[in-house]
Formats: sequence, C-alpha cells, structure tokens
Amino acid sequence: MTSEGTSNAFQSTELARGTSGYRAPEIVSEARHVYNNKADIWAMGCILHELATGRKAFHTDVAVLEHRLSGAAFTVTIDRSFSEFSRGAIHGRIHEMLQIEPSSRPAASSLYETFSALYIHVKSQQPLAIAKAAQEDMRKTMFGLERNYSSIREKFLRVRDSLQAEVAVLAEEKKNLQSSNESLARDNQKMSVDTHKFRVQYMAIEEDMQRSRKERAMLESQHEMLRINFGAEMERFHADNEKLRTSMTKLTEEKSVLQSENEKLRIKVANVPIQPRPHNDSDIRRLVEASRSPVNVAEAAKRESGTAKVSTASTASVPPDEGSLETKLGPTFGSADPIAARSTGPISEVMKPSRWQVLRSSFKQQ
Repeated sequence: MTSEGTSNAFQSTELARGTSGYRAPEIVSEARHVYNNKADIWAMGCILHELATGRKAFHTDVAVLEHRLSGAAFTVTIDRSFSEFSRGAIHGRIHEMLQIEPSSRPAASSLYETFSALYIHVKSQQPLAIAKAAQEDMRKTMFGLERNYSSIREKFLRVRDSLQAEVAVLAEEKKNLQSSNESLARDNQKMSVDTHKFRVQYMAIEEDMQRSRKERAMLESQHEMLRINFGAEMERFHADNEKLRTSMTKLTEEKSVLQSENEKLRIKVANVPIQPRPHNDSDIRRLVEASRSPVNVAEAAKRESGTAKVSTASTASVPPDEGSLETKLGPTFGSADPIAARSTGPISEVMKPSRWQVLRSSFKQQ
C-alpha cells in the first residue's frame, strides 16, 4: 500500500487492503480505516524486525490490535551474533518505526539519511569488525573447545572408572560363572548317573508290571473258572439238596405210614390173648442169656452147666406161677423147636424190628 499524500493528511479506505500482520494499527482499529504514508513506515518496521530476528513482529492483525490496546512499548530481542553497534542501531530503528501513533514514527527521508550513515559506518568499520568478530569467534570457539574438552575428559575419566569397575565385576562374575559351570557339569554328570539308575529301575518296574499284568490275567482267568465251577457246584448242590428234601419228604411220609402201622400192630398185639405153656428154666435162662451181650455168653454157659440138675428137679415138682415169666411169654416161647420159638406166638411179633427202624439204621449208615 502506497500513500500518495503527505504525512500530515489522512486518506480513507473502505477495503482496508494489505497483508495481515503487517498492517498499521490505525488501519485495523479505525472504523473508516484512515491512513497516510506512516502506514508504510510501520510495514517497513515489521519487515526489518523479521530480517533481524527471523520471526514476525505480529502474526495476525489481532496481535497488532492487542498491542495497540495494551499501550506498552514494543520489545525487540536481537541475537548476539550481531555487533553491539549493529544491535543498537537495528533495535533503535525498529522501536521508532513500530510506534502506535502514526505521528511518532519517523519520516521516510529521515530513515534514508539514518540508514545511509549506518551503511557508510559499517563499510568503514567492516575489516576491523570482521577481524574482531573473527577473533571473538575464535576466542569463543577455543573457550567452548576447552570447556568441551574438560567435560569430555571428565566424562571419559568417569566412563573409564565405571568401565574398570564393570570389568572387575565382570571378571568376578566370570569366575563365579566358571565355578557355577563346573558345579553344573558335576551335577549334570551325577544326574546322568541317576537318570541311568532310574531308567534301569523303570525298566525293572515295567517288567514287574508286565509280570503283574500276566499274573493278574491268570488270576482273573482262574477266578472266572472258579466262579463257573462254583456256579456249577452250587447248581449241583441245589439239585442234591432238592433231592434230599424230596427224599426226606418221602421218608417223613413213610414214617407216618409206619407209625400208623406200628400203632395198629401194637393195638393188635395188645388184643391177642396170652396162652400159658410150661417151660423149663433152662430154656428161659438160655433165651435170656442169648439176649445179652456176647461177652457174658461164656459165663452164662458155665452157670448153666453147674445148675442143670437142680433146675430139672425143681421144675418137675414146682408148678408154674401165674405171674412168672413163662406165663407172660406164652406157650411157644422157649420150646425145643427153634422155628416155633422164633416164629410162633405174639412175642415174635413184638421183638421183630419195624420197617421204620430198618430205614433209619440204613439212613444213619449213609
């Protein structure tokens, strides 16, 4: 934006044209946006500030408006790479050109004269300034190198000491690791021996397990055979038991039948009349002795030979008594005929063994 008028009169614009951040405060803040050639002085101050510092003085028009409302002086920070004279001259010109009031800004002719004088001074002082700047740079460089060398040497010494300590620690750890490795090797050898023993024991246990499995299979087969045989024996036992139960039932029935027959025979014998018949005492004694045990037969024979004459005489003279044994036994007991004595008379029916006694004696023998 270029002003055609002087710095004493303002011109107005409705568009407020220009670049944001480089426009003067009067253009940004006024309602009619009036301006003169001092707006260009403000823009040149912004450009000089950006050239000297590498940063914009104001990034946007809002920053320009905030600076105007604050009323504070603009602060300029220039790098120390410039000489003191250059820093002072640049700082003074930027501060003059960035005044909020347009009337406080310098004129273009005044700035021309100032910059011309500064150029001549810089030209005249350039070799000396360059030498001084080079010497200052050399001094700074040497100082920086010395400082860096000292710091690097201190770091190197610290690193060397730490490395030496670490090397000592590593050497000690190496010794410990070597001893641990030897111990582990011994333990590994021992574990190998133990593993071999365990393998042998495991194989023996496997063989025992196989034998146990075979024995178990044999025992199971034997148990199965015994179970089958036991079942067959139990079946036979039940069959025999059933047969015995049937036999016992039959025997019980036969016993009942025999008891009834015996009762009938007893009643029949009781009702048969007894006919007395004379007998000799010798015949009665012989029958009584015959009914005794075989041990006493010899003694009975001796007594019979000694008393034969006496018994013959007495029997011829003494009549039989009604209550004597001869009267009770009947006329055929003790007769000379053995068949008649064995089968005639009611006493033979009484002394004959019953069918139940015969069956009982045979059952006991079985």
